[in-house]
Amino acid sequence: MSQTPLEQPVAKPTTALVVIGVILAVLGALNGVAGLVWIAVFYLSQARAPLPDVGGVNLVIGGVLFLVGIVFAVVAIVILITASRRRRSRAAI
Repeated sequence: MSQTPLEQPVAKPTTALVVIGVILAVLGALNGVAGLVWIAVFYLSQARAPLPDVGGVNLVIGGVLFLVGIVFAVVAIVILITASRRRRSRAAI
């Protein structure tokens, strides 16, 4: 017996929040590492890389990447805390 589209199970909102939180956490970590690597490459190459024509703007690019990673990580933490509180409140009902 097959299920109609209305009877098929639907993912709970808290599950979606957890997935979004984990994705943002991974993206935040990758952005943060990319920013630090960008700055390290700039210093170790004595400003000949990653973009030699822009000079000191490489520090700004690396810093922005790092800060975007921090923002993603903070948003991920807030989302995951919210999802865990929703699960606990539903379990108590």
